[in-house]
Amino acid sequence: MDMRRISSRPDRRATSGLLPGRRILIAGAATPVGQAAAKLCAGEGARLALLDRDEEALKRLSEHLDANAFPVDLGQEHAVRRAVDAAGQTLGGLDGLINCVAPAVRDRDDQSPSGVPPDLTGEMSRPYIVCRACVSWLKSEPGSTVVNVPGLIGGSTGAADLPMEAAVAGGLVAYSKALAAQLAPDVRVNSLCPPYVGIDAPPWRPGQPPGETVLWRFDLDAAAEPLNEIAAMVLLLSCRESLPLTGAAVALDGARVF
Repeated sequence: MDMRRISSRPDRRATSGLLPGRRILIAGAATPVGQAAAKLCAGEGARLALLDRDEEALKRLSEHLDANAFPVDLGQEHAVRRAVDAAGQTLGGLDGLINCVAPAVRDRDDQSPSGVPPDLTGEMSRPYIVCRACVSWLKSEPGSTVVNVPGLIGGSTGAADLPMEAAVAGGLVAYSKALAAQLAPDVRVNSLCPPYVGIDAPPWRPGQPPGETVLWRFDLDAAAEPLNEIAAMVLLLSCRESLPLTGAAVALDGARVF
């Protein structure tokens, strides 16, 4: 697949492309990666259900893409199940999930007295809640795909200053592998690990202002538009061009080897 030919412009009349007729749910659709993936998938012919708790951002995106918006707190299991079921009924089924519910990066001092962020349980539960709610829909459509985007490489040296976030990301990678084994061969499950994507990260290089948005953790000369590059890989893992890949954790890290 030629990544350079993938268009991020939505075409509401698209009947061809890499995802013609696919019915894909994107959780965390209002995040930077979620928005980029939504635009790319819509341009390739997919019908979309967009989930996020940011109602205003979700409304703008859904109107731009002529997609279906389902505002929901992704940490509330019953609410997520209702939203997923509504999405499946609206689209006539689901055969794809793009899960962009990444852990939030916080300052290392933003912790409880025990040294553990007080909302760690919530950070870990959201991606799993979404997957669980979608499984029955995906299993009924052989050839379905799941792409989990942890947000950074769990356990890598690149996340050494973010141990709690690395724990969440690493847990989601492991969960993706287990889910791939459980759902094979009908559903393929992969995870994509771009570090520090679309988040307000603490400074990691001299002279970087605090709070500057870091879209790419490592230098990558070819990635002039990091979010588009990441969205293109999400698309690849969602389409038939990535067969028979499943259970993989793809590290989109600028060719750095850990």
